[in-house]
Amino acid sequence: MITPEDQPQTQPIIDYLGHSPTRPKQEIGQAMAALGFRVPTIYETLEDALRSKNGFVARSEGPDELYHSGLKVSIDTRSRYYNEVELRAYAAKLDDPERTYESLTADRTALGARGIILADQWYSYVKEARGVKGSDLWRDDNFARQHALSYWRAVEGDNFYVAGDTMKPGRYYIGRLTRGRQSFTVVDGEQVLHEDDFFSGSRAGVPDIDRLVRFYTDVTQTPLVGGNGECIIEISDPGDGKYPYLLQVLPTHARTIDIPDIDASQRDILYVRGGTALEGVRGMLQRDIYKNLRDYMRDPNRPVLLTPSVLEGKAVQEYMLPRAAVAISGAASESYTADAFLLTVGINSLGHGWRSTFLKPNLSLALSERAYDVLYNLQRKNRYHLPELYIRAGNGCAEIYAETDSDRIPLHDVGAT
Repeated sequence: MITPEDQPQTQPIIDYLGHSPTRPKQEIGQAMAALGFRVPTIYETLEDALRSKNGFVARSEGPDELYHSGLKVSIDTRSRYYNEVELRAYAAKLDDPERTYESLTADRTALGARGIILADQWYSYVKEARGVKGSDLWRDDNFARQHALSYWRAVEGDNFYVAGDTMKPGRYYIGRLTRGRQSFTVVDGEQVLHEDDFFSGSRAGVPDIDRLVRFYTDVTQTPLVGGNGECIIEISDPGDGKYPYLLQVLPTHARTIDIPDIDASQRDILYVRGGTALEGVRGMLQRDIYKNLRDYMRDPNRPVLLTPSVLEGKAVQEYMLPRAAVAISGAASESYTADAFLLTVGINSLGHGWRSTFLKPNLSLALSERAYDVLYNLQRKNRYHLPELYIRAGNGCAEIYAETDSDRIPLHDVGAT
């Protein structure tokens, strides 16, 4: 079966810890605290957390969360929807030595709540992502029993994610996740390339970029990340002049040193994040979209991907994105711009799904409307199968060709054909 060890940049974490963690958030947090990073108190048990009288977050854990994110239930005791009876019921299920797939995914009708692991996502993850075939094999009780909760003291402050660009040194993507103060900032060195404050009335302003980038850099230079990798970190910044609290580290890819020298016209390339090796990549775009491909292409929230297999379901998407060579998003209209694309990214990256879609593949591209029209027309001619693509990208530029039996069309500059 496929396990988290085969995902990019997880091996340094496994090597540093000495094993593949079953509670990645907790074990990585404790390891980073031992390295001197500021990490919230992690309670040993639910009872310890309750006795503390502090607000805390019960966070989902499992071997798949070494890389995946957002697939299972976490509970914040500060939420107005928090119910201690419900939390105790969750914890009791996970502590039950006889727990099964069925008991962990079943709705608890008496409490009107979901299972600790959402059944449809669990099905997709185990059956598709882990390569388990057959009608019953995905009901994997042994794997289900590896899941748990960890209990973290809640800290006050703005929550952020920070991620670096694997191909463009000095470029960072910073999202503020705090409710009512959400924002998205792209910086390149000392230059702010893009900034969105989604709640203009709050005037939350630009975050302390220098401090957040310094903290991010410190994390990437640890042996746990490997010293040459990028990652997505989630942090809480209390604004007290001290370093932020580290909440989570999700590896992405190693930095690429040999960057292609792209001098092609970028007339139909709106934005490039990440890149390819010097030789580029070749393959088929894949998506479970059938004949409504044009609708997906018009929706920048639904990129198509150059991946080893077709995506279907959120769990499989979380599994596939780290392995995707390219995520390609299209312009929503003729007037769609790079800033409009980044606005879409920023708004959607407040949730785990789009954050993974944009930041986990080797390369993310945004194409113009007319480039997508060319892809659509080629797809129609080919009975709704997409043509093979050849892509090279690096240092903020890309060249992308759609290849058929008789033609090679430069999608980075459709007018050049």
